[in-house]
Amino acid sequence: MNPYERPPPGYPNAPYPPPAGGFGANPYAPPVQPMYGYGYGAGAPTGGGGFVAKWVAIAGYCGTLALMFVLTFAAQAVGPDTETGRLITELTPLSMLGIFVYFVAAFVWLYSSWAFLPPDCRFTSSGRPVSPGGAIGFLFVPFYNWYWIFVANVGFCEALDRALAARGRPPSAPRGLAMACCIVQLIPYVNFAIGPLLWMTYMILTDKAKAELRQAG
Repeated sequence: MNPYERPPPGYPNAPYPPPAGGFGANPYAPPVQPMYGYGYGAGAPTGGGGFVAKWVAIAGYCGTLALMFVLTFAAQAVGPDTETGRLITELTPLSMLGIFVYFVAAFVWLYSSWAFLPPDCRFTSSGRPVSPGGAIGFLFVPFYNWYWIFVANVGFCEALDRALAARGRPPSAPRGLAMACCIVQLIPYVNFAIGPLLWMTYMILTDKAKAELRQAG
């Protein structure tokens, strides 16, 4: 400042505002990232969201159980030692095709769910970005998929809640259920006994949260 200039009115008691970051702050420090809900999730949801894929998965699993029950009952009714009974018994493994439909539809649902999120919300609470393709692709990597199943599902709930918070909506993604599903999936035999029931419940509750996000725009 020119020492010969006239000082501003009120000097030296003028209420000058503090510098950015406050007095004593490092002027070269990177800017503070805003908390989610105040800077993230500005984009609109994209894609269909996989809402139909959820019902295809449920139909595939329930169809398998129903067909196995009918074929087993029919074989017992006509007699397992008869020619018809043996034919029915040989056809019983075909009912497992519904399980294949269940898994394919579940993968489509997970991919579509990540693609449904605004791109600036597609990361976990640890800051790891997740793409829709990566969410599915890493599930096929041996051993690494034991870790990635948590990232793809629990991380999705975190990202979905982040998108909801950006629109002033309360978090409603079933993060705890996602954690339980992932843990059960790693336990042999239990994953086939009750795993699908947990996963189907998880998909239903998650789609409710996704519907809230779609309504919020």
